Amino acid sequence: MEAKWFAEKFKDAMEWGRRFYPSQEFYVVKASMPDELAKKMHYDQNLDDIGSAICVDEDSLSEIKLISIPKITRKSRKLEEC
Repeated sequence: MEAKWFAEKFKDAMEWGRRFYPSQEFYVVKASMPDELAKKMHYDQNLDDIGSAICVDEDSLSEIKLISIPKITRKSRKLEEC
């Protein structure tokens, strides 16, 4: 993929995970990006009828700073910090 979508809200990222990986474990990556980068990227107010998201192109991914990676369990779909 030449770009990566980032949800603006955790609950929306969880919904994408539930829809795209209904029978698998998945991870939600919490990250931050500079405001000036976010302003340059493509923004969709209601991507997939779920919520707002920002599309970051491959060349700009290195500017995203990882904060945490919570693991979502398959059976309970509860959040577990990793």
